[in-house]
Amino acid sequence: MTIVLIVLLSLVPGDVRPHTGAPTFSEHIAAYLGAGALLGMGYGGTTRSNFLLWSLLLLLAGTLETLQMFVPGRNPRVLDFLASGAGASFGVLVGLLLTRAMTTRSI
Repeated sequence: MTIVLIVLLSLVPGDVRPHTGAPTFSEHIAAYLGAGALLGMGYGGTTRSNFLLWSLLLLLAGTLETLQMFVPGRNPRVLDFLASGAGASFGVLVGLLLTRAMTTRSI
């Protein structure tokens, strides 16, 4: 669901997109950090799966930034892509760390 939300919010026209008031790069970091953490917790676990999740999130970020060339009131920015990539990196790492913490903890 987080991926669907990211896609929708990335491809709506600029005058329709909700604004949080935070800098755009912060919104990108937060969105991809959340998505990366949730995906990392749900589908990560191995180095290979975490690398695949991270790679797919980077591909998504690049694709969405490129597609914004065709959306009225939107424009692709390298800074936004870098912020998305940073958020995805930290998010997948957070997901991995949370998964390991939950599985090694005895209840």
